[in-house]
Amino acid sequence: MIRHTAGHIHDTWIVEGAGGGLVLQRVNHRVFPDCEHMMSNVLRVTAHLREREPAPPRRVLRVVRADGGDALVSDGEGHRWRAFARVPAATAHERIETAAAACEVGRALGRFVDAVQGLPGPTLIEPIPNFKDFGLRCDTFELTVEVDPFGRAPSCRAEIDAIRRHERLVTELQAAMASGQLPRRLVHNDAKAANVLLDDRSGEGLCVIDLDTVAPGVVLFDVGDLLRSATVTLAEDAAAGADLAVRDDLLEAALTGYLREAGPVLSSGERALIPLAGPLMAYENAMRFLTDHLAGDVYYRVERPRHNLERARAQLRVVEALGRARGRVAELVQRA
Repeated sequence: MIRHTAGHIHDTWIVEGAGGGLVLQRVNHRVFPDCEHMMSNVLRVTAHLREREPAPPRRVLRVVRADGGDALVSDGEGHRWRAFARVPAATAHERIETAAAACEVGRALGRFVDAVQGLPGPTLIEPIPNFKDFGLRCDTFELTVEVDPFGRAPSCRAEIDAIRRHERLVTELQAAMASGQLPRRLVHNDAKAANVLLDDRSGEGLCVIDLDTVAPGVVLFDVGDLLRSATVTLAEDAAAGADLAVRDDLLEAALTGYLREAGPVLSSGERALIPLAGPLMAYENAMRFLTDHLAGDVYYRVERPRHNLERARAQLRVVEALGRARGRVAELVQRA
């Protein structure tokens, strides 16, 4: 059994075995307080995807149930565990290096948002309450700065000021939602490049993973995570001083791939707002990382001191870079 270090929330191990083995996870019940509800969502989504497109098994995650049929199992210490069949010869990439890979990531996420619109039955309920309530996130950030429980605010005043300066992005989002220009629909809500498995040989986008956050939202949440993660030349926690740019070839490829698959679902209003998506979602992530740093690193798993602060700084640079690219994004959307 091999510990898998990627991901911020759950603890994950790869279990080798026949047919590719398993992905075993200890669910973070502090982040997902109602684990049963979250897994119910995952089971509904994966079942729907298999029914909608009877496809090779590598295209849809498969939950592996315990001997008694349960999708979640408790241990003696109160932890909840689950397992997925490992998708063979496929890899999730933290960094996207080629236009072909960016296009395939975009296509996979576009296919996903198209597919989940027809999910039957009652609407999925948010597995994390208020997960995408930007107003509440801003209020939580300000309260954490004010309380400053670990005395960290004085050392990151520049980052706190930057979060406040870019809050206009939230105002833009809220105005668009209030006007009806952004309809609520089922979205992934964590549609970063690392949540798409690419075929190790062909590079084809196979399977969208990490379905815990699938719930009603707006399409900008997914497009923005795609752009902030698949088009810039920095890792999410890159050190200060590293070169950062939005690669135009990755930007064009990711958007083209996404719109090729999701285009028929999107309204003209949603398309017009796509230039806001990248800076908005980089901003949300910067604010969440900085809030967690100030709060004592209680949400995201960290590997070193100030790790969340490094993440916040990198995402603030992505906000600036994707903000400068808004005109180019509008041009690409219009052309698509």
